[in-house]
Amino acid sequence: MSTLRNAMVVLAALIASGSLRCAEPPWKPSKPIELIAPATPGGGYDTQARTLQRFLQEAKLVESPLIIINRPGAGGAIGWQSLNQSASDGHLIAVASTTLLTNEVLGIAALKHTDVTPIAIYATEYLIFTVRADSKIKSGKDLVDAMKQSPTSIKFATAPGPGNGNHILIGAVARAANVEVKQVPVVFFKSAAESATALLGGHVDCVVGSIPPVAQFLKNNSLRAIALAAPQRHSGMMASVPTWRDLGVDAVFLNWRGVVGPKQLSTQQITYWESTIEKLSKMPEWQKNIEESFQINDFSASRQTTTLWQKQIKQIQASMTQLGLTK
Repeated sequence: MSTLRNAMVVLAALIASGSLRCAEPPWKPSKPIELIAPATPGGGYDTQARTLQRFLQEAKLVESPLIIINRPGAGGAIGWQSLNQSASDGHLIAVASTTLLTNEVLGIAALKHTDVTPIAIYATEYLIFTVRADSKIKSGKDLVDAMKQSPTSIKFATAPGPGNGNHILIGAVARAANVEVKQVPVVFFKSAAESATALLGGHVDCVVGSIPPVAQFLKNNSLRAIALAAPQRHSGMMASVPTWRDLGVDAVFLNWRGVVGPKQLSTQQITYWESTIEKLSKMPEWQKNIEESFQINDFSASRQTTTLWQKQIKQIQASMTQLGLTK
């Protein structure tokens, strides 16, 4: 009896101290989810959000409806800032890319990477330089030579704003031509789709950005890819496109694609979304889609993403300072 009595005393003490509690049930969405695309319809972020929406719903990885909300402006910052209208609401998420970090280095808006919660990275990609098929610029070498002869002769287009990875790459190529990037005319569009349209219309000479927005035009030979800003060549359709390193130019930039949430998400909310994106990354259909989008299926959980951000933002700061894009 003494043993039983002692056990009861210990149990009572644990309950009184709060050390013994019922496990809190895992969090999951209980109402429609707003998935923010921080750009106009048809752009890279919009495509990113709608692809994510389709796969999550078709695979029934998310039971609640996913509603796309387009909030363009300030290089994506307006969309990401809007997350904190409900700073602890797990029903509000957004797609994001490395531009989130380049914006911070440039001081675009007041947004910092610590103002959002990194949920997961699901893909990485490298950027490409594209011209019209009938352009006098036939190669990356032609582009550098033209810039050497006249820094203002080539008008670039990119999205969504100055100082992003695309702009850093333009600066790297300008440096190879012994030209200051501030001398190079660059037109900034709200979306990658608008940049491609401007190129097709002959309003700009070269677009720098991710491959998917220009892929269909490369396939039908309306546009031509002249250089890839990657450590090594891609396979498949892009196999014939040289890297800038092949051409003797140090221009490489890693762009990640991922999901972020409001600043004050709970551990359980992060765990829900993190595990959901991880499940998605393991689906063969999703992996095929990533490959067809010229990206790399590369899942990183919330903590790993935080570490990557801390490292990459230092690299971006160094690159921008070197190129004269920031102080």
